[in-house]
Amino acid sequence: MQRLWDFLSSGASEVLHTLCLNHRSLDEESVAGIDDVFMQPPSPEAECVLLVEPVCITESAAAKPDSAPNATDAATVASKAAEDAASRMAMLQVQQTLLNAHIMLHSYNAFGSRRTFTPAEYTAFGDPIQDAFGSLYAALVILRTVKMNGLGECSLSGELHLSTRLQIAAIVTVAHKMCTNLRNKETNIVVAAVQSLCFHWELPINTDGWERVVDRHQRIEGEVLLALPGISVLTESPVHYAEASIECFVASGRMAAAVGEILRGAAFFFVGACLLNPVEGVFEGIVGAYGAQTIGEAAAVLLASCFAASKHPTHMFKLPCSETHNRVALLLLHNGASAHAGKLRVGVYGEGGKRYKLLSRRVLHIVRPMFV
Repeated sequence: MQRLWDFLSSGASEVLHTLCLNHRSLDEESVAGIDDVFMQPPSPEAECVLLVEPVCITESAAAKPDSAPNATDAATVASKAAEDAASRMAMLQVQQTLLNAHIMLHSYNAFGSRRTFTPAEYTAFGDPIQDAFGSLYAALVILRTVKMNGLGECSLSGELHLSTRLQIAAIVTVAHKMCTNLRNKETNIVVAAVQSLCFHWELPINTDGWERVVDRHQRIEGEVLLALPGISVLTESPVHYAEASIECFVASGRMAAAVGEILRGAAFFFVGACLLNPVEGVFEGIVGAYGAQTIGEAAAVLLASCFAASKHPTHMFKLPCSETHNRVALLLLHNGASAHAGKLRVGVYGEGGKRYKLLSRRVLHIVRPMFV
């Protein structure tokens, strides 16, 4: 952490700032000719070293029962397992609902994010699924932190209960305000968020009704904020560290700026796949074992290999990294190639897309042996 901070605080920070603000649009022809630049050795003047300290993971031995469980204990355990499974399924539906709302709101520019991009930047980072501002990542993490309302209830439509959907709307707007607080003068953020998650018959029909909805939304936002553990939701993001590592590779000469632009646009995919894993606690377990910075660095190395493997002919290329980064990269690969990652294969991440074919299942299968 300290070394990366020292690097970013040095004179190279001006280079990174310039790279962040000056992205150029890429087409297939311009990308096709950058393999030689991508493969060039690092310059000795600007060295950027990945964390190499291994993370020590201690596995405690499972406690052995003193005696075999009786029928009552077995029934209790089975009942608890069924409740946990039902709760997990409900949370997966909440996650998907939040993802859909995020994509819808940004697709319609409800938050006014498009005006912050140049045309070239919008081409590179403007798709909602790329999470350019980190608000989707923040919302998914907040979702894991707060206690969701109404999960045991169901609406007449079969969707999540209204109280749950209104809480999701509050999480979306809180994450947006924490990350950017951009505004579209023609759109009320609260109204847009509520409309994206409610049926037309659930919405108020007059101004007084909307005032009550807005007041309720603000109260829920306050409850969400009180449940958050400070600003670590933003500062300890693997996506942030992935983007920082990519810019570090560019500044040190390991990677062409044009390649770095593409990889930054793909940085959310592997982290998002871990967040959407249907097995409870997978993302939290990886972060707890390895830390957000190591995950981000591993994602950057993995994306570089995926880019090289996506070219014709295929290049088997891997940037130097530690065994710890290899292990994390394998975990990211497993999640990225799994069925649940299909929820992220929309927009520019969709199957058949030319710009991000580096995320295709075929490419993920090709690069896996390099990290084993």
